[in-house]
Amino acid sequence: MIFRYDFATPDYDQAIRLRQEVLRAPLGRSIQDDPLEEEVDQVHFGFFADGIILGTASLVESRTGSWKMRQVAVSPGAQGKSVGRALVRACRAFAKTQDATTLYCHARDTAKGFYEHCGWQAFGEPFEEVGIPHTKMRDPYFEGNL
Repeated sequence: MIFRYDFATPDYDQAIRLRQEVLRAPLGRSIQDDPLEEEVDQVHFGFFADGIILGTASLVESRTGSWKMRQVAVSPGAQGKSVGRALVRACRAFAKTQDATTLYCHARDTAKGFYEHCGWQAFGEPFEEVGIPHTKMRDPYFEGNL
């Protein structure tokens, strides 16, 4: 089940551990090197089963009406079981409540197919972030421009 959780809570701590496992460790990096204090005002969602986080995603308003989905991570054992899709839907639903004009993300090239499967579209030129290739992707439900 998807729940919204707050910064600096036990649920947030679970999300940090998951993000370390899925997003940072494979790159030889530590999540503790990220500016986590900037996440205090972000909107955090988690997919939980029996109190254990299986997936997480966060939203930040990058400018008025434009929301960036970031730090999407699903535990390896839950991948391919619609956890990620549920998180993307939760982010879309929240963005709608905020009258968003754009919902986008910076997708790792390894995750681009997942976002395309969710109906998202690539835009702009590929770029490098955290030392690996990324592509900007957007949810076509929102008509705003970036």
